[in-house]
Amino acid sequence: MHIENPFHDGELEAQRRTGESAEGARNGEMIMDRIHPGGAKLIERQQLLVLATIDKQSRPWASVVLGQPGFMNASALDEMIVDLSAARVAVSDQLLNRVENDGRVGALIIALASRLRIRVNGNAKIDNQLLRIRVAESYPNCPKYIQRRRIDFSDESTIASAPTSSGINLEDEQLRIIRDADTFFIATMHPDRGADASHRGGMPGFVEVIDDRTLSVPDYVGNSIYNTIGNLIVNPAAGLVFFDFETGAMLQMTGMAMIDWDGEDTDDRTGGTKRFWTFTVDEWVLSAMPVKMDCELIDYSPFNPGNE
Repeated sequence: MHIENPFHDGELEAQRRTGESAEGARNGEMIMDRIHPGGAKLIERQQLLVLATIDKQSRPWASVVLGQPGFMNASALDEMIVDLSAARVAVSDQLLNRVENDGRVGALIIALASRLRIRVNGNAKIDNQLLRIRVAESYPNCPKYIQRRRIDFSDESTIASAPTSSGINLEDEQLRIIRDADTFFIATMHPDRGADASHRGGMPGFVEVIDDRTLSVPDYVGNSIYNTIGNLIVNPAAGLVFFDFETGAMLQMTGMAMIDWDGEDTDDRTGGTKRFWTFTVDEWVLSAMPVKMDCELIDYSPFNPGNE
């Protein structure tokens, strides 16, 4: 069923500040307390899941989970199930510990090749190798800013172990991954509404490195719902995950994000919004994707600023 009041104060404030309250209200009608049957079918066909979870220090982290089609199931519509025995998670990722610590999760299921995506937020528990997410809200997202890619991997390609490094100040390899990226995912959280996972994309280099702990991210025109920005208004804690589709390296970070509503944008990095957010790293972890993937870039999103 539709949720009567789907927005919290932060989301409403973002809509007000951008003059998009009416559009936000219209688009908010698609937010439901269960998964749409069409969305359930999409979920069951996908290989890529992004999860937002919360650690013991109340810091959000974004994680990448991979599996063959069928490792996720949402046929009950009010519950999404991830078969952990068939899922692949980076060895270094403390995802399951975070779920056991705080069951609030945000799930983003994304089909890169077709630019389809759906969000499922709720409370999770682990039961006999099954991650069960009780749906609090779910809705589809538009295809904007998604770079189309074909990804392929087999169960035999699982990486048993991989070197891991971590730190506070970003080093050359982490900076290279960020500067080359055209895609990343962000985890945010609201104290009452829980965790949320979202996608961000643009042309390579759209994330600017300010220094070895600070990134500048342009915020493009979206669906006027402002889940991510709304959460950051209330709670600036955020987690990011970048991955290098060529090498299989994965960079996770947690830190704080501050919004600049009217930034200087002489190069039109924001596509006209003049809105940026600045991310300050608290901790980073560099590891390998849980499987070796073959990735083929099909094309960049036609909505990306600078894609001419």
